[in-house]
Amino acid sequence: MKILIVILRHKGGVGNANRELARCLRKRGHQVDILSREDDLNIYGMLDGLIPLREKIIELEQQNIYDIIYTNDYSMTLSLLFPYHIYKNKHICCFCGYKLRDRGIHHVLQHFVGWKMGKNLVVIGDNIKEKFPKATTIYRGINFDKFFNKNMERKYIGLIKRDTETLTEEEIKEIGKKTNLPVLIAEDIPQEKMNDFYNKLKVFISTPKCGGWNNSWNEAMACEVPLIIGNEIGGGRILPLEKASDVELCTKLILSSNLNEGGSLYRKWLKINDFSWDAKSKQLEEFFNEVKFR
Repeated sequence: MKILIVILRHKGGVGNANRELARCLRKRGHQVDILSREDDLNIYGMLDGLIPLREKIIELEQQNIYDIIYTNDYSMTLSLLFPYHIYKNKHICCFCGYKLRDRGIHHVLQHFVGWKMGKNLVVIGDNIKEKFPKATTIYRGINFDKFFNKNMERKYIGLIKRDTETLTEEEIKEIGKKTNLPVLIAEDIPQEKMNDFYNKLKVFISTPKCGGWNNSWNEAMACEVPLIIGNEIGGGRILPLEKASDVELCTKLILSSNLNEGGSLYRKWLKINDFSWDAKSKQLEEFFNEVKFR
């Protein structure tokens, strides 16, 4: 198949996930092109990009005659829906997160796109599937060759600095003081160096407010961090994480855990349950074929 993947930007979780999926799909014999609105067109606003992105997709489609056009996020998808839907029989949308009601027009637009795409919609988590029951769920994966246990000295509580976390940097430092563990904050670390970050950790904490899968949990699990604390958002519903939501609960979990043990069970769980990117790309390929021959 010839596949065009359309994303907002290369940087970040959605960009990383689609690069991994593209890599695995290419291994499976498919031609995969990736178009980023921000990186390739230098357009940063949804309204500003609506028509230019549509025109660029049309240009690429005329050059390559794609079998599948896979738009990620409702704002990318709108370019093919406005002013009328084009490439209906080959257009698939992926929702990588969910906009809550307090996001106003964004919440409304996502629901409009979800309704319009119907069965041609992929979602990456159970919380999004509940909102769009016609969608097909394909969870996020992990690159086991990129994220693994390097047997480094582990001594930190780790946090990735981002505005979607419920526990603040100050609260994580408070947990560190109560558990006598120093805190290591990841900020603007290149993806290729994240494996070293996780390998320095005895504890990884990520409790997002909302979003999609939160693939940092997969990464920490693959690196065998001894204790991973999360919540019920996204992948947290099915991943075997410890759950906590505040300083007191996190502190109790850490103090009651044997942090000298390896987290090998986390990695084994991912492998047993087929969370490799190869497995996820195969699921996506099967869905593409289903849509293509529907």
